[in-house]
Amino acid sequence: MGTIVDQESRLAAFNGDVFPKGLDLRRSVIAHDLGTYVALSSATIRMGQFVAMDADGFIIPGVGADTIGVAKWNKQNFGISVNVDEPVVLTGLVASNLKRGNVQSVSVRSLPNMGGTQYVGDLPGLGTNYTVNAGNGTITRVGGGIPDGATVYVTYTYDLVDADFEFDGRDFRNQSNNDVLGQEDRMAVITDWSKLFTMEYAAGRKYSRVGPDSKLYVDDGVAVGALAGQATNEVGLGTDFVGRVIQIPNTEDPFLGMHISGNPTP
Repeated sequence: MGTIVDQESRLAAFNGDVFPKGLDLRRSVIAHDLGTYVALSSATIRMGQFVAMDADGFIIPGVGADTIGVAKWNKQNFGISVNVDEPVVLTGLVASNLKRGNVQSVSVRSLPNMGGTQYVGDLPGLGTNYTVNAGNGTITRVGGGIPDGATVYVTYTYDLVDADFEFDGRDFRNQSNNDVLGQEDRMAVITDWSKLFTMEYAAGRKYSRVGPDSKLYVDDGVAVGALAGQATNEVGLGTDFVGRVIQIPNTEDPFLGMHISGNPTP
């Protein structure tokens, strides 16, 4: 099962997952995915997320520096979806429901495919044009930046549940995560040159195949609403230069394609 993306310049654009998530392993090219690393027991790590090593030698989510590589599998109870681009009509100052709850990495724009004007706002109470209740999955227009009755396009990820994995492949233990006692918190980390298709990128950024915006860094997660360990094209959010864009995500094929060098440098 899967879908073929009928668009020019899409790289090997066949999505084999029923519920796309994390990394598209069917079209990624991975040189080394060493399973010799041990993750911090309390850490939650997402498939496709850049990871670092703490002072004690345990793997943790990326912090924007000291990047080791990319997590090949989840270390959490459930997975995270790819970025979806959902049209929502915002009327008055009334909350509108998104199709999913437990949303993350939210950005709001005037056009689909992450195009047009990007409105200013973030997670609860910090918005200028809108606010988001992440748990309930609602978005509320705040003021004049978004016209009353306008259709906006909300890009976000959401928590997958176990049923979403029913028809998809799992890891070598038939699990959807690496957080089990028998695994002793060991993780497979992609550590060398690779071509990856990931959903772990900062949705609020602009990406390009050429120029400065083609350069990828590791988000430190410090900015409001940011998620640590995601690929970003904004150097100020992290110091590690890890690779370049080879495919720009859009609604039909939401994966960011990237070449990672395996040797991050400031």
